[in-house]
Amino acid sequence: MEIVISIHLLSVLALAIFGTLALTAEGPKKNFILTTRIIYLPLFVSGIIAAFRSAQNQPILTVAKIAAALILIALLEIIFSKKERQGSNLMLILVLLVFTLTSVLGIALVLNR
Repeated sequence: MEIVISIHLLSVLALAIFGTLALTAEGPKKNFILTTRIIYLPLFVSGIIAAFRSAQNQPILTVAKIAAALILIALLEIIFSKKERQGSNLMLILVLLVFTLTSVLGIALVLNR
């Protein structure tokens, strides 16, 4: 289980770095957006494995974490789809808040195993 959590944590850190670059970089952002989307794969796989293992002990917390993670990815994709204009500050703040919530829920799941 520790390797799954490690892969998930590294994927989250990479998503945070490349997501931030994709949202804030000047000029062409296509490579950052593509890299962010590639990071989704190990994030989903490790998240599903971790969810199956934690759902028995913490079902409500697990469902809340999954919902928050899906909302985060949906918000990122909404911002990425607005190619011709910058994402509003409100959307960026919302992404930051959902990312923080998802991280806190993930930490709570790991600590409450």
